[in-house]
Amino acid sequence: MNKWLGCLVCVSLVLGGCGKKKKDKKNDKMAQVEMYDDSAIEEYAFDDSVPTVEELAFMDEDGDYLEDEDMAFAENELDELEDEADLLAQWEGDDSQLEFTPIQFGFDSDLLSRGQEENLEKDIELARLAVDEGNKVVLDTFACQVGNSTYNLALTQRRAESLKKRFIAAGIPADSIEAVGRGQECHLVWSDQSERIARIRELAPNRRAELSVIADTEV
Repeated sequence: MNKWLGCLVCVSLVLGGCGKKKKDKKNDKMAQVEMYDDSAIEEYAFDDSVPTVEELAFMDEDGDYLEDEDMAFAENELDELEDEADLLAQWEGDDSQLEFTPIQFGFDSDLLSRGQEENLEKDIELARLAVDEGNKVVLDTFACQVGNSTYNLALTQRRAESLKKRFIAAGIPADSIEAVGRGQECHLVWSDQSERIARIRELAPNRRAELSVIADTEV
């Protein structure tokens, strides 16, 4: 009896030791996995040698940072792309709808009013986009109600032709621009002023050019 009891005790000790070893091995493996994950985080997430997304934008194919001149060129290119993206956003899915800005003319003149050059430059860029898409740009010019209608019709045609030359000088093909003088019709404002100078000032918004885009076959 004592002999069998001793055997059972020995077997229990052996099995207990094996179970402990298996548990210890399992714990060791888990610890190794945790150590691996922690080291990976430390290696990549906190390694200053790994470039950020912003830094990658100014690195060449070999991973070297651009020189000062190349860096400035890259920044300018990004700015131009952002400007072009702003212009393209104005299309809103319709090739015929661009938000042109009316351009004002001086009284009895085909020259632009003071401060209109910036509006002209913006409209030229929008027109360039439209022409690149295979469309044409129409320049409709108008006069105010000071003077007779025959004279004002001729005046607006001069304005249209003068404005067309500016677009051509900016690189837009002449056959992609239609210049039309509309005379003193389609006015935006009206004036009841009896004094001439006051009336001329009040009617200033009518002395303008409006731009629109049409399909090439419509002209």
